[in-house]
Amino acid sequence: MKRKPSHRVPNRTSVSRTRSVALIAGAAVVTLGAVLYFSSVGGTGGAGDPLTIQGPFARTRAQVQQFMDANRAITLTASQEATRVEALSAIPAACCRDSTADTCCCDCNLSRSIWGLAKTMIVGGAGAVEVRQAAQTWTKTLNPAGYAGDACYTGGCERSMQTDGCGGMNEDNLVF
Repeated sequence: MKRKPSHRVPNRTSVSRTRSVALIAGAAVVTLGAVLYFSSVGGTGGAGDPLTIQGPFARTRAQVQQFMDANRAITLTASQEATRVEALSAIPAACCRDSTADTCCCDCNLSRSIWGLAKTMIVGGAGAVEVRQAAQTWTKTLNPAGYAGDACYTGGCERSMQTDGCGGMNEDNLVF
């Protein structure tokens, strides 16, 4: 059951700290129960509405947009940012194998979605290992065939995330 905070503080994010990770047959199935309340940013239906991010992940435009919105809305503390860096610097960027998922080589929509997922989990209390597993599961959900890691070198910046691309370079023009 979702509980809304009894009061709202402008420009602050309240987070329900629930989350769980289950391993089934060696594959990570990530379930997130982080409920974010954006008092000034607006969630799924306008200012003050909850933005709920839950898994297992859905390969939908709405979920990609949700994570991209979270990336823009959430500012991590220094220690939270260190967790994000630890988690994502240990895996290669899906679209650019010469970079890590922490930085990628650019701010493409695929990276924005990964960063938003990571930020959401971290403010919900997740550690680096959980975030890393979720990021890997998220990219596998978006493109079950896997990423070649060369989209940035082969004209894949404007290609769909589902077809080994970056999903576009502009937040306002998600290529899904």
